Amino acid sequence: MMLPVHLLSGEEVAVVPLEEVVSDDFCTVRHLKRYLCCAHGLPPRFQQRILHDGAVLDDETCCFRLASPFSVQLILLPFVEATPAQIDHFVEAARKGESSEVERHLLLPHDPDLIPQRRQARALYQASCDGHAGVVSLLLEAMANPDAPYQHLGNSRTPLLAACEKGHKEVVRLLLDRGADHEAACWDFGTPLTAASFEGHLEVVSLLLDAGVDKDAVDPRGFTALFVASVAGEVKVVKALLAAGAHQNLVHPDKGAFDDSLFAESTTAMIVASALGHLEVVRLLLEARAAVDTASSSGHTAVYEASRRGHGKVVRLLLEAGAEERLFKPPWLELTREPVGFHRVT
Repeated sequence: MMLPVHLLSGEEVAVVPLEEVVSDDFCTVRHLKRYLCCAHGLPPRFQQRILHDGAVLDDETCCFRLASPFSVQLILLPFVEATPAQIDHFVEAARKGESSEVERHLLLPHDPDLIPQRRQARALYQASCDGHAGVVSLLLEAMANPDAPYQHLGNSRTPLLAACEKGHKEVVRLLLDRGADHEAACWDFGTPLTAASFEGHLEVVSLLLDAGVDKDAVDPRGFTALFVASVAGEVKVVKALLAAGAHQNLVHPDKGAFDDSLFAESTTAMIVASALGHLEVVRLLLEARAAVDTASSSGHTAVYEASRRGHGKVVRLLLEAGAEERLFKPPWLELTREPVGFHRVT
């Protein structure tokens, strides 16, 4: 069944095969609007009005039940100017996950990328940050910019970055499906992958890897996902990254990102995992053939850091893997003296 669609001027926009628009054996005006947007490049459904015999049709009207003449007219609406109060209400509704209120604004129609005067976070960022997948879906359908950043204290955070850091997997999936930039980074969160890895959000990490994210990408702090997951002791994430082929021996320069003297030098995932006593992470890195005797810029090796911090089980594991015992001490120490704070393995 073919449905002709014309502008009020009489110009034909499309002849729609309704069988291709059917969803669950039903074809509503809402489905028709979405089809016109996707298949013919027209504005989103929120800016469309479909008329039949001079009357505006409700979105839930069944297209198969239209009376003669079997054709419809299309009106395309421009965005209307929103007042500051309307903008604030729109963004606040997105933050609270109020889908019906968000949709009401979009149908006026309001621009989904409206910026409130008192804050710089758009509706999509607010909804993504708080995990409101339904609102995110509406805003993306309205063609909100998936990469519109939130500028805060000199950092530029995208909706995807915020959702990854919070672990909102359904929001992450929606943003990735819309083509959000999965490499966009900022200083405090890193990249989407490093943010999700540090927080231990395994399902989000898997989504990013499946989307083709660079598993060895270095964030603005100089860290990779494997490195920050090793710092956090996130065993499942480390395992997933190694299984995906993450480089286990990358050296990470000091960027002062962590408040610990351990990071005041160039180091590796093996060194930090050993120093922090993350036994299972060390085991996984060893299974992945990570180097055991690589030294930091201060000459500290993994076994040295584990020893001086009292992680006996880690020291034993490293020695069993072939770590050199003489590397307990950095090169600037006299080999005949035992440094203060050393812990013997018993």
